[in-house]
Amino acid sequence: QFVHFGRQWLHIAPVADIDRDPQLFPTFNGQVAQAMDQELEMFLQEMLLADGYNISDFLNWDQVFANNTLASFYGLNGAGNQMTKIAAGSQRGGVLRLGAVLARNSNFPESHPIKRGLLVRNNLLCQEFGVPPANVGEVEPFDPSKPTRERFTAHSENETCASCHQFIDEVGFAFENYDAVGAYRTSEANGAAVDASGSISGLYRMTDPDTHVFSNLQDLSDILSTGAMQSASSCVAEQFQRMMDGEAKPDSCTIANTVARWNP
Repeated sequence: QFVHFGRQWLHIAPVADIDRDPQLFPTFNGQVAQAMDQELEMFLQEMLLADGYNISDFLNWDQVFANNTLASFYGLNGAGNQMTKIAAGSQRGGVLRLGAVLARNSNFPESHPIKRGLLVRNNLLCQEFGVPPANVGEVEPFDPSKPTRERFTAHSENETCASCHQFIDEVGFAFENYDAVGAYRTSEANGAAVDASGSISGLYRMTDPDTHVFSNLQDLSDILSTGAMQSASSCVAEQFQRMMDGEAKPDSCTIANTVARWNP
């Protein structure tokens, strides 16, 4: 039940079902995808059911579950033939750096800062946006000669888009060290160095003036696991209440009671 809840909450369907460009991502295969699915489910069970964890661990854990196949894909050592708990290293750890989460919030040829930024705003902080206007326009098509950040920034600078995307895209850029299959990278297809820096504001309410600067996804995870701990704690309780009640907007008092019970 908790694995089912976690997959619904994070909108993570099985990685084994995704389609990615084999020319761009030759090291990604069915065995890697299967291990990513297992990792996600073991992570959810560990965080949501085992003793001694809190929302800070969920966002910024120092271990991962991996077998030899997944550890090799992640560039880690210490795993065996079976999925086991190993040290995460500097590039993994926490929900935002799970291969399943990264791969599922991407497209066929590329990473997707909008999907990844919305994952943080919608699913971890419970901050919602209205329906995009009909004339919002599209991000220009994938072009390996152009950095992802350049193409998505051009889209978000459109006056029609900026009112929402100012809160989304820059958060999504923090994930840019991870490609469309969740593999770590320091440069893009054209050889340009990845720029994963930026800032996030409004950890409690998007309109609040607080601003937090990050250099990469590790920094963003640190910010969320400290400054946004209360917001994220309330959000996970709200998401759980949605599933239990079958209501998109659970009663606020019910959510508050769930938060109070879960706080210890």
